[in-house]
Amino acid sequence: MNYIDPDKNTQCTAYLFVATFPYSQYTYVEAAASMNQSDWLYCNVHMLEFFEGSPVKIVCDNLKTEVIAHPKHGEIVLNDAYLSFAEHYQIAIMPAEVRKPKQKPSVEGFVGKIARKIIGMLRHETFYSLESLNRGIRNALTKLNSKEFQKRNGSRKILFKTEEKPMLRALPLLPFEICEWSYHHKVGPNSHNGLTKGNILFPAAI
Repeated sequence: MNYIDPDKNTQCTAYLFVATFPYSQYTYVEAAASMNQSDWLYCNVHMLEFFEGSPVKIVCDNLKTEVIAHPKHGEIVLNDAYLSFAEHYQIAIMPAEVRKPKQKPSVEGFVGKIARKIIGMLRHETFYSLESLNRGIRNALTKLNSKEFQKRNGSRKILFKTEEKPMLRALPLLPFEICEWSYHHKVGPNSHNGLTKGNILFPAAI
């Protein structure tokens, strides 16, 4: 999707993060400005807050922002940041198979519905910030999750609330704190590493 940066008067690309429960197909969608690690982690944290609980496991894509190595035989290696996220919420991370994943058909199937319905519902609207785009997505998503099934009783929201949410674990009191680590800096004689931002000198941990 896209939004307009009013300061630069340019069109910016937004990348959709999609997560869904396999039984109810209750879904969370968020637009991010990039596909970097920080945005990925923020989307994961917001996802759990939206679901108001944490599952036992998450089946994810093989993005470089999360998976370092996924050998055909052997142990899957996650990057430190995503591993810390998983440990904070006590979630097992199970990346789908490379190239032809079969472990997440609900999400794969729902991507098409997102394109047809949510993007379609918002196609005539213009958004002037990422925040306003996400508000539009949330409104459209609320309607989609609450819509009655045609071949099943209830809706995605009702099935999630009655069948899946009771199985979730409570979230920790504090959300996962996302930060960026900087290595290989030398500490000077004044116990500072010399990293500056503006006129502020940041002390180094000793």
